[in-house]
Amino acid sequence: MINFYELLGIDRKATSQQIRTAIDTHRDLLNAESESSEEDQSVIASRLADIGLAENILLEDPKLGELGPKRHEYDSALDLVVNLGNDSSINTTELLRRAKSEVIGKHVDNSEAASAIVLGERATELEPANSEAWQVLGLAYYRWGDSGRALNAISRALRLNPLNGQTHGIQAKLFDDSNRDAEAVRAFERCFETDKELTREYALSYWACLCATGQFDKSIRFLEEQMSTESSGSPRHDGLGQALVSTYCSLIPTKWTRVGEEFLGGLFKGERHVTSRIQLEESLTLLEKVRNIKVTSDSVKSEIHPLTEALLNSAERRWHGSAIGGVLGMIIWSFFYGLGFILAPAYFFVSRPPGYLISRAWLEREVTADKEASTQTGGDKLVAYAVNGAALPVMVVSGYLKKYTGEQKNLDSLIVRARALKQAFA
Repeated sequence: MINFYELLGIDRKATSQQIRTAIDTHRDLLNAESESSEEDQSVIASRLADIGLAENILLEDPKLGELGPKRHEYDSALDLVVNLGNDSSINTTELLRRAKSEVIGKHVDNSEAASAIVLGERATELEPANSEAWQVLGLAYYRWGDSGRALNAISRALRLNPLNGQTHGIQAKLFDDSNRDAEAVRAFERCFETDKELTREYALSYWACLCATGQFDKSIRFLEEQMSTESSGSPRHDGLGQALVSTYCSLIPTKWTRVGEEFLGGLFKGERHVTSRIQLEESLTLLEKVRNIKVTSDSVKSEIHPLTEALLNSAERRWHGSAIGGVLGMIIWSFFYGLGFILAPAYFFVSRPPGYLISRAWLEREVTADKEASTQTGGDKLVAYAVNGAALPVMVVSGYLKKYTGEQKNLDSLIVRARALKQAFA
């Protein structure tokens, strides 16, 4: 176990102020070194992590006095190092029993794990090929908060015994805590392969890592399988259900089309829109699955509302086209046997396709009459609108074909489903 007093160059009887001064000095030196490209940044990061642990253990609320509970536990562990070195009768079995009693089956903070580290290190010294000793040492370092040393110990344990599911599970949790999600997924899967019973223990952690790596379909299949083995209404079943609902909500927008910053001057940067009928149908189907699961989490409910609103807006018919073009077209064509008074209402009627087709027009960079005219100024703007209005017959025919053929045909059933979902989650 690392000796913080030696690391900081201070005496064990140092006051809190002396410890603070030493920590700040070492941290400033390391930060200065990190600015030099010649220094190994990973080594500096490890040293800074050690300084952070020292600060957490040795410095506590001044109201607790110079020797708070954490520092007391740590000092006791340092004394244990000496005692174990003088005890020639102690064996690995006893060391591991004592170490496991410190870190398994109870809440442990990093100061309490100090003794377990000392015991685990002594066990690995006595039996370097004992995989259990390295596993316990890795778990102790994990509780201690030193993920780097914990991973090294766990990796050593796995090299000695690659078929220990619990060791794979500890490694997966370490990767998870370090935001190394892809590695955590692989470690969890090795854990489940070697010990299926551990699937239940690590199910939600594995699910979270799958979602973090964007594997929503895989996480859904996993959760559905887990729920099928749980009795309905049990706390774990409900927890898996909430996770499944959250995953459905995360998956739905990924099936939509992203509108990049190059569209509409960046107004819709990073947003996603439904741009095809199949996207709309798939999204409605997933939300209907959500409806069949009892949702109790307020945070999950807040994810559902904007989805139902977006899908209903996509299914319902929304205004599209150039209103000014239609008005001017009516005026122009009214001089030809009053055709404008017939064409203008027809234009307004057929220019109401679903919102998702408007989004597709954006994505395909189609220029609407309004947008084309809006780029003009002064008299040119009026001419542009007039030209668009003069094309009123073409606009009527085009709008009619778009509305009553292809993906816009028979949308009533989708609208009913979207409205029902919005009402269900209101």
